Amino acid sequence: MLGSSGSINLPYGSAMVDFGQLMVIPAAVSHLLALVPGVVILLGGLRNRTRRQAVKLSAPSVASLLVRVVAITVLLEVIVAYLNHGRGVPWMFGLFVALAVAMDYALRRTRWGRSMHAVGGNREAARRAASTSA
Repeated sequence: MLGSSGSINLPYGSAMVDFGQLMVIPAAVSHLLALVPGVVILLGGLRNRTRRQAVKLSAPSVASLLVRVVAITVLLEVIVAYLNHGRGVPWMFGLFVALAVAMDYALRRTRWGRSMHAVGGNREAARRAASTSA
């Protein structure tokens, strides 16, 4: 199936090779995208804080939330600046991150994801139940 080369060889000028090796995200767009995780963490943290306070539960301080947001944002911006100093951030990496975020959402927030986590069982409890019934 793979022929004598042992791998699938794509022509160098194909769109898939261009996307995987040559296409990069414009510098301004990559810097804006590096800000997105910080904004999402900030908004989610503030929302979570107000919800916890509304039901009189302890909530993390705004200062600790801001420290996390600033640390993550600075780290991502430094990485993007370093990559843009060379060739830039590849679109393939952007696709990977988008797929990872989509899978994270699907596994945490959907019925399918909850059922994926529920597959299996507690072997220790099953073993204890079997030993007590015998």
